[in-house]
Amino acid sequence: MRIRTSKRNKQLVDFLAKEVSQPFNLEIGPLFRTKLIRLSSQEHLMLLTAHHIICDGWSWGVIIPELGKLYSDIQKGLIPELEEPDRFSDYALQQEDEANSSEAIAAEKYWVNQFSSSIPVVDLPTDRPRPSLRTFNAAREDRVLEAALVAALKQLGNQVGCSFMTVVLAAFEAFLSRLTQQPDLTIGIPTAGQAASGRYNMVGHCVNSFAIRTHVEADGSFIDYLRSRRVPLLDAYDHQQFTFGSLVKKLTLPRDPSRIPLVPVIFNLDRGLEKEQLQFAGLEVEFSTNPRSAENFELYVNATELGGKLILECQYNTNLFDAETIQRRLAEFETLLAGVVADPDCTIATLPLLSKAEQQLLAQWNETQQDYPHDKCLHQLVEEQVARSPEAIAVIFEGTKAYIMQNSIDALTS
Repeated sequence: MRIRTSKRNKQLVDFLAKEVSQPFNLEIGPLFRTKLIRLSSQEHLMLLTAHHIICDGWSWGVIIPELGKLYSDIQKGLIPELEEPDRFSDYALQQEDEANSSEAIAAEKYWVNQFSSSIPVVDLPTDRPRPSLRTFNAAREDRVLEAALVAALKQLGNQVGCSFMTVVLAAFEAFLSRLTQQPDLTIGIPTAGQAASGRYNMVGHCVNSFAIRTHVEADGSFIDYLRSRRVPLLDAYDHQQFTFGSLVKKLTLPRDPSRIPLVPVIFNLDRGLEKEQLQFAGLEVEFSTNPRSAENFELYVNATELGGKLILECQYNTNLFDAETIQRRLAEFETLLAGVVADPDCTIATLPLLSKAEQQLLAQWNETQQDYPHDKCLHQLVEEQVARSPEAIAVIFEGTKAYIMQNSIDALTS
């Protein structure tokens, strides 16, 4: 496909949106599509689209570098040679063999016990009422966290013996608790089966999600909360044999057709493809992801570490949230992260969500006090205001607007 320069941006956006919305036929396939788009004589876009049933996030970290090696070897006139792949069939057999092992039984007991006393329902504040039936329409907003902030977060983790993942996840849990005003939360965390099984160059759908439960004390310090999250997160990884789907079946969950059960929010920390992994002979290559048009979760935050920075990609349900709201939430999360770095001993309840500029603007908006005429009664002041703007809104209550006209005032004051 060739895109003319004059219409490039709109054509490209429209094409990408159409491609990501194009369904796959699971019965006859193929479940993997490729498109090569010519943007100019020296610039091309290769679009790779796969159904999740055959390819997860880890798999792209295998496919793209191998594609670069194939291209480079052919360019050099060499016969391409790749490492022998790990077979998905072997992985599936391993999963079946381990299903009734002592480790699997222990993992099941561990996860069921996490929710033995109660099951939190994460209730996100939305921009509009929740539809009676769950929807999947989605869009994405991104935000880049600069390298200085990322480095400071890693340094904080080193000081208390926590991984970068633990630091960012603990901050996100604190942020979500502030946002929902709920101390008890459950957040989903994806994990790659390739890493757990030692099959690092396997392509397939091997992802599993943890339902991580936590309790956030608003009056406690963030640094104490961070320390408390290290062991539970390690325990979760130690018991990852038990799948999220199996957990949902085991628990007695209240069913609500408007909500996904247990985990409406997913948080994932991913390592991006650095330049050394994008070796295509004679080419300069950049890798980026195309936003999904459908999402199974209400919020899916994918944090990708790349070039020292952290790229936050937030997929969200468009029937629940506006783009402006998601942009604001990402900015608030960044402000909270900066607050964590500046004062780790700060209580979670007082961690900043608004930037200094926004705080100053809010203070200016609230500077509305003024003197009033002391020689007049209240009803006289109301009469004068109505005379100045007789058709203005007087009161708004729960979305209902009330107007007080001049004749109404006359009747009230006569």
